[in-house]
Amino acid sequence: MKESDLLQNERIEYSLRPHPLSFFGRYLIAALVFVWSILAYYFLKWTGTYDLFPEDFEQMSLYLWTWTGGILALGVIIGVLTIEWKYSLYYLVLLLVGWIIMLRWQILDLRFVFAYSFLGTLIGIVSTEMVRRSHQFFLTNRRLLLQGGIFNKFERAISHDNITDVSGRQSLMGRAFKYGSLTPITASGFGLGADQSGAGGAVGPSSRVAGIPVLRRFSYFFGGGRSRQTPRTRSYYELFGVHPYAEVRKTFLEKVREFSRSSQVEKQVEIQEQILEELRKRANK
Repeated sequence: MKESDLLQNERIEYSLRPHPLSFFGRYLIAALVFVWSILAYYFLKWTGTYDLFPEDFEQMSLYLWTWTGGILALGVIIGVLTIEWKYSLYYLVLLLVGWIIMLRWQILDLRFVFAYSFLGTLIGIVSTEMVRRSHQFFLTNRRLLLQGGIFNKFERAISHDNITDVSGRQSLMGRAFKYGSLTPITASGFGLGADQSGAGGAVGPSSRVAGIPVLRRFSYFFGGGRSRQTPRTRSYYELFGVHPYAEVRKTFLEKVREFSRSSQVEKQVEIQEQILEELRKRANK
């Protein structure tokens, strides 16, 4: 934030970014791609005879479909739990690109899958870190400025007198490493959201395309949903994963209270009482 962006008599109390561990879940989502590529191999090896680099096409195709099915399932589960389908889309795009490469150049090899999965994980972790670093929060003596986004920039400025409530949350890891999130809630409802999620999936008899089994039709569905008002907003529209949480929370609450209407009324009453007291003193002289 530049000095020229500050208002008259405005000063920055805190300049913040999310703590690295506040994005741990997103790093883990990226890492699951490579982890599953290894676990799928050991799962098949545990259930039967399976060579590390099988030359038998049936064994290789069994591994590829186990790898594909596992990543698709992870994408659906993560999408439902986080209510953010961008992770499912990331897994889906990763699978499509991988299959296009393997079928186009006939690279049906475990070593390629391991290397490709590792590359996918690396891309996911690097992009997540870029997103984390794009977050910038400025707590000033007059307002809260929130910024974020890599390609599309998002920004929100909220005056302290417009904030009616502040919601805070800390995970178990957050309490251990002293970071947490603070969501400002305004009278207009900013900072409140409704959760809703659902999912669908299927399995059915298989056919073969180019010698590789594929699913022909679908036959089951599962899903879930929630709908309730809860303190929830995008990570760049709140003080997400800030450190040190306790100190930032205390300063933020003090600023909100200082600019609250009740506080302003109290100040006006106090000033009026001082004026009346001064008038009484003059009248008694």
